[in-house]
Amino acid sequence: MGREAKAEEVLARYQKRIEALKEQIKDKLEGKEISLIFYSDGTFWAPDRHAVVFQILNDLGVHIKPIFLEDRSNFIPTFSIEAIEKYDADILFIGDEDDKSESFFLKNPLISSLKAAQNQRLYVVDDQIWRAYGPLVINKIVDDLSKYLLKAT
Repeated sequence: MGREAKAEEVLARYQKRIEALKEQIKDKLEGKEISLIFYSDGTFWAPDRHAVVFQILNDLGVHIKPIFLEDRSNFIPTFSIEAIEKYDADILFIGDEDDKSESFFLKNPLISSLKAAQNQRLYVVDDQIWRAYGPLVINKIVDDLSKYLLKAT
């Protein structure tokens, strides 16, 4: 469509931001696992390995909890709160569609007992951003990751 130069410019800007963030976090997240789940109307679900945020985390060289790397592309696995411990990690992001606060989630003893919650590394993020695609959204996810990953180091 004649926009190759613009696409290359956008990609170069993204790569520059990723390299800058990698430099800031360096090896401070070495050995740490990151997990992401979504919440909507009382239901939790886990994204598949093709979610854009996992590509960003891969680009950053951050370790993603292995359960997310399994091939589940044919369905979106929902799970009950009782199974949430399978998704616990050193850092846990909850993409929330219902605009709940972090305290809403922490009121539940199953969530507050998670390693991420105990270490104050459970972060509620905007579901609309973290599930979307495109360069503008990717920049917003990188902004969020910068804020939370730097806080977690």
